[in-house]
Amino acid sequence: MNPLEKFRGKDTVSIVRAALNRTPFHLIRVAYFQRFELNGYPRAAQRQVESMSTRPADARDLEGLVRCLDKRSTYERRFEAGEHCVVAIADEAVVGYEWFSAKGLLFEERYHYPITIPGDALYAYDAFTSEAFRGRGVWSQILVAATELMRNERRSRLISHIDYGNETSMVAHTKVGFRPAGWYLFVNVCGLRVLKRLRSVHRS
Repeated sequence: MNPLEKFRGKDTVSIVRAALNRTPFHLIRVAYFQRFELNGYPRAAQRQVESMSTRPADARDLEGLVRCLDKRSTYERRFEAGEHCVVAIADEAVVGYEWFSAKGLLFEERYHYPITIPGDALYAYDAFTSEAFRGRGVWSQILVAATELMRNERRSRLISHIDYGNETSMVAHTKVGFRPAGWYLFVNVCGLRVLKRLRSVHRS
């Protein structure tokens, strides 16, 4: 197979980003993402799982989270750092979750770009829903459950970053009330990091 065939159908941004992120020892890393914002509290989806409950998580939920995705050390680090997690429970098992941060500054875990979190917002990240429960409104119920956290932290909106090309996530965020709030480009060249908001908005 021609090595270029796997890029067929992708645009220039995807090709360049993939090529740069494959440099030895990750000397050059590139992230291109869109910020989404939801003003006010999340609204409940029309479709919900009646037998499911949602609640704030803590370290006692670690094993349930690991059964979703095996990222034990990541979850442990987040709990120790005081990050917030909301889980969805069905049949006494964790079937979905999302993490939230109220810190003024958070570093994205893959590329390590700085995320400035406004004082009136929560940053929502790393959402997961078990395959058997996808398409049933689990994630939107988790967001609604985060309303209590927003009130406790005196936050009136949510922000989230979505990688370029993740159309499924963009559509899902739009359906629950998120709106696009700008495109960003992050470049890390041998430890020199640059994060820039782009003037123009990418259009598919």
